Amino acid sequence: MPLVVRGPGIPGNETRNQLVNNLDVAATIQEVSGIKPGLIPDGRSQLPILHDAKAPWRSAILVEGGNGVSRADKRYAAVRTATRKYVRHEDGFEELYDPLADPYELDNKVKDPRYAGDAEMLRDLHDRLKSCVGAGCWVP
Repeated sequence: MPLVVRGPGIPGNETRNQLVNNLDVAATIQEVSGIKPGLIPDGRSQLPILHDAKAPWRSAILVEGGNGVSRADKRYAAVRTATRKYVRHEDGFEELYDPLADPYELDNKVKDPRYAGDAEMLRDLHDRLKSCVGAGCWVP
């Protein structure tokens, strides 16, 4: 999701490709404004990567969708890494894509034996991230 950020100490005309989500936006606003959250946030402030494109950052992120939709095949949780996207729909249907080789997600690799190791690792990561809290949601 594109996001444009401008402010003191933020370099201009630069692009970042790290995996971030809305929870990171909230954590960034909290840090910039000096607000201390009542609970430990699941997201992290983006200030480190805004100041330094090479700052250490997460390697995977959970994405959820279809909330409020009555059909289970439309509700999902996905794990995104720099090189893979794994999706599990609430009805059990799975998808696995290689976004670098298949940016339009046309070739589901979840049953491809060459991707079996990736699928297993991402299933485990999905289960962990689906129920994580605070620092447990961070995948270095």
